[in-house]
Amino acid sequence: MSIRMRLDPDARLPTFPVEGALQRAAEALLGSLRRVAPEKTGALRRSFRFGLLGRRVEFRSAIHGMWLTQGTGLWGPNRAPIRPKRARVLHFFAYGREWFLPSVRGIDPKKHDFRGRAVEEAQEPMREAVERAAREWFGKVLAS
Repeated sequence: MSIRMRLDPDARLPTFPVEGALQRAAEALLGSLRRVAPEKTGALRRSFRFGLLGRRVEFRSAIHGMWLTQGTGLWGPNRAPIRPKRARVLHFFAYGREWFLPSVRGIDPKKHDFRGRAVEEAQEPMREAVERAAREWFGKVLAS
């Protein structure tokens, strides 16, 4: 069985809803990011936002999201331990204790690669969002 279609070149076809497909795909990725991001206080998960800039999606988050994914200290851009600038030791509270240390190694981004896991988890919903937009558009093309 073969199907033949003939489109009138002069006919005005509805435009493909790129923005709608991007919106749905970005919402799927945003939900995935919120599920897999580390949760200590929940601030990072609540900070995820996205905006559509034409045919581009821009994601934003709290500053410490960048530190988790890019690394700090030995794994950061300076590749050196974190040391105090105006004191002899670093002072902080962690793991239920008060700490006084001359330096810390920093954050290893491999331990906090939540972006990669989020993209893997959102692959199927993003594909479905684009396919749904294509089906809706194709239905409008056939109806016109």
